[in-house]
Amino acid sequence: MKLEKPLLVFLVFVVFILMRMWMLPKTISFGWDQERDAQAVEKIFTQFSLPLIGPRVVGDNGFYLGPYFYYLLAPFYLISSLHPQAMIYFIAFTTTIFFILTFIVFQKLYGQKVTLLFLAIWSFLPATVTQDRISWNPILIPLMFSCLIFTLDRLKNNKKYFIILGLILGLIFHIHFQGLFYLVFTLIYLISKNNKNIKYFFWLLFGFALTFLPLIVFDLRHQGINFNLFINFFSNSDNSVKSIGAFLPVWSNFINLIIGINSTAISIIFWSLLLLFGFINRQKPYIFSFTLLLFITPIAFMIYGKRPSEYYFNYLLPIIILYLSIFISQLKLPYYLIIPLYFLFSFNSFKSIRPSPTSLFYKNDIVQKAKEILQDKSVYISYDTPLGENNGFDYLIKHYKISRSNNPNDPGVQFIIPKKELLPTSGDISLFIPSQF
Repeated sequence: MKLEKPLLVFLVFVVFILMRMWMLPKTISFGWDQERDAQAVEKIFTQFSLPLIGPRVVGDNGFYLGPYFYYLLAPFYLISSLHPQAMIYFIAFTTTIFFILTFIVFQKLYGQKVTLLFLAIWSFLPATVTQDRISWNPILIPLMFSCLIFTLDRLKNNKKYFIILGLILGLIFHIHFQGLFYLVFTLIYLISKNNKNIKYFFWLLFGFALTFLPLIVFDLRHQGINFNLFINFFSNSDNSVKSIGAFLPVWSNFINLIIGINSTAISIIFWSLLLLFGFINRQKPYIFSFTLLLFITPIAFMIYGKRPSEYYFNYLLPIIILYLSIFISQLKLPYYLIIPLYFLFSFNSFKSIRPSPTSLFYKNDIVQKAKEILQDKSVYISYDTPLGENNGFDYLIKHYKISRSNNPNDPGVQFIIPKKELLPTSGDISLFIPSQF
């Protein structure tokens, strides 16, 4: 088995990378979230202005998180000369680091077989492949999970270590609001492991609070607007209707991406089996705390009372896949059975990767065509697209220095989705340019 081990790791890594990078430029979205991120990062380099706020939680009614996601994106936009292809580099880097760090952490905690099974399942599972091919803040949640476990495994009863732990938990929270559940998990783990840890909790919370400094500076400049948004988010002041079961259809959709069955009853049974499995295996590292987090999850969403998005459950993906990996390892299936099944599942996932006709590649291509035709001529630009499909064009138009007029009486250029015959086209995007050009 010593010779087979590196070969199996290499095999899983190849499949893992292939699933994330295959045709990525032609599938990756450059929509609202991505254009917002690109514009924020561009200002860092062109206006030398560090943002103090980051993405907003749940659209227009939510509060702002910290700006750390923009800071993490910045080096990749610098490498790409502020072109959105930075998203490709970002995904390649972060997913590779996730693979390496998870391999290191899990092999120590759960052994070689469980680790390989975890990474193998993660490499082809539709739920993970889909999330790992989108450039937005939830993509970092799995990596943050591995960073958190890596830190907890090396934690010492020292205020310096707890401050670092608090900083990491704060960073996870500001990457995405669901990171708050990892704070709950950490507190459960620390208390269950050693009650003496409690005296260091102040330093953990101190490190966590330090990550809010940019938001505090922002609020001092803007009459506490974000603090008020935060309070309103957790109150009933928005007068929206709440239901304790609002999360159930979304939970079913989430579980469907894992087991391929979309049923509320099956999703509840699956959750119950996870709890049972966690209780049986509670002596393994971290399993007791993971299981309590699984138990708390539906209670928290019942209290929230609103319909979340599917990706709000992404914080559970590493835990669920870990449980599946431990369960399969306990079945002691032979490798001659596991490996063919692995290739079968991977091939099925691979077939589902298809180009998106409005992806970054096609938006970039059509804007480049417009630049080649227009040169330095000033034009009025408009869009004939479904709602939200025009997102991304503005940034690319500015990036390629197309001279844009604010006068609607000037010659007009229009980007059109879906495509129209007899017009310059890329993917499902057409370009209308006046005959004089």
